[in-house]
Amino acid sequence: MAIRILVVGDSKVGKTALTVRLLTRRYIGEYSSSTDSMYKCTIEVDNVSTRVEVLDTINRPGQPPDVDENQVMWAGAHVVVYSVLSRESFLRAASLASAINALKTSSTPLLLLGNKVDLDPGREVGVQEGRQMSRELGCIHDEVSAAEDLAGTLQAFHTLIKEVQLAQPSRLSSRKRNKNPLDNVSKKLGAIFGKKETNVSNNNEATGMS
Repeated sequence: MAIRILVVGDSKVGKTALTVRLLTRRYIGEYSSSTDSMYKCTIEVDNVSTRVEVLDTINRPGQPPDVDENQVMWAGAHVVVYSVLSRESFLRAASLASAINALKTSSTPLLLLGNKVDLDPGREVGVQEGRQMSRELGCIHDEVSAAEDLAGTLQAFHTLIKEVQLAQPSRLSSRKRNKNPLDNVSKKLGAIFGKKETNVSNNNEATGMS
């Protein structure tokens, strides 16, 4: 069973750069997309092959990001990205994380992820602020640089994936007790999102996206 990860955040915070770093280990600085994108890949976490599906969401510049309930219920883990260079993106990330918390099950992990730490002289959000916010939200926190820190980016996502793996028994038990009408939501995502889907090859070396 694939681990499904939803990536949300303000525009220009590096959501797609982080996603592609995870899946291909390459950094590409500029992206242009008008639709949500689904990426599928098998990656290794603690020497165990893990099938991952990542839904990379977009929002139009100038418009605040919002939360889609169907996307939240589809995901088994959530990543809310902000830029450490932008306090506005941090406050929006906190609002998004709070909205996700109100919808998701308690056992579904959430990662509050600060990006662009390589540009530290322009930082507007301190490390301690991120940590304090994660404590208030009851989630994981990390800071990375998609541009310059492959190891840190992988570690942040791998920590999240391991949290999902630990939570899966309780989530499965909960589903058996409560027949959730949203169990079939993943079957409807293509029609709902109008997304493009990409299968990614990752064999411990950087590879292009197919």
